[in-house]
Parts: sequence; C-alpha cells; structure tokens
Amino acid sequence: MERLAKELNVSKRSAYYDICRINVWLEQSGLLSILDDSRVSIFETADSWRKCIRMAGKPLLDNGSIRKEYLDTIISQIDYYGPYMFLTDRVMLAHAKPESGVNRLDISFSVFRNPAVFTETRRASVVIALAAENQEKRLKILQDILTLIIAIQKIIVIIGSQVHEW
Repeated sequence: MERLAKELNVSKRSAYYDICRINVWLEQSGLLSILDDSRVSIFETADSWRKCIRMAGKPLLDNGSIRKEYLDTIISQIDYYGPYMFLTDRVMLAHAKPESGVNRLDISFSVFRNPAVFTETRRASVVIALAAENQEKRLKILQDILTLIIAIQKIIVIIGSQVHEW
C-alpha cells in the first residue's frame, strides 16, 4: 500500500507539472490570447459530421481567419482519407494546409454533448479547428496540441484514480 501511495504522489507531482507545462505552452504559443469565449462553443448535437466541421469552423470563418474553402478542404480530405484527424477516441483536430484558405492564425474549441458520428467507431465529442498561416507553424502547433491532449489525458487518469485501503 505504501508503494502505491508513493507512486500516486509521484503521479500527482507529474500531473501538476503537466498543468504548468500546459499553461506555459498556451501563453508561449499565443493561442491563449486567441481562444476567447467567441471561439469556444458547446452544442447539443450536429446533424452530420460535415455539419460538425462547419459548426466548429464557424468562429474562424466569422473572424475572417479562414475562407469557406478551408472548411470545404477539411471535409473533402475526410471524405477521401477517412477520419484520420482524430487525436483520441473522442477528440478531433480539424485542419488543412495553409494554402487551402487560411488568412491568419486562429483556433476554436467545440464540444458536442451528443458526439458527431464520423464512422461506426469514430465519434467526436470535441472538435478543435485550427488555422495556421504557414506549414512550419501548423506542424509545430499540431505537435503541441497532441502533447497537450496527452497531458490532459494523464491528468484525467490521475484525478480519477483513488487509493483504497486493503
């Protein structure tokens, strides 16, 4: 039991470290200043996965950060390649190449209470729509978002763990 408690304490320290890293990353990337209330949405449901992509991208479109073609490209990529943009079972990062219609860096975060169905095994509860104005920045942000998602998943597992007396 003592060994388990020690391991859990290490994990809690690790989770705290991950939370600090998330905050630093958000500040350094500039995404924290972008991700305001107008870019965070909660929806009950989407009629289709295509509608889900359009709903998630609407704040970027409304802000002039992307053109309509950008969302069309994301949809056509999913049609062609399948739902490869999923980071986890329920989190999708909707993105395309900058030349597909990006005007400037932007991001939106959409939550669907009833997940949008992409395939029988792929359903999105969270869709992060990303627009980056160049390929280098896009790849760096994609890597950072993946790191962020992994850190959040670790934190959720640690928070959900309980120490039981034997």
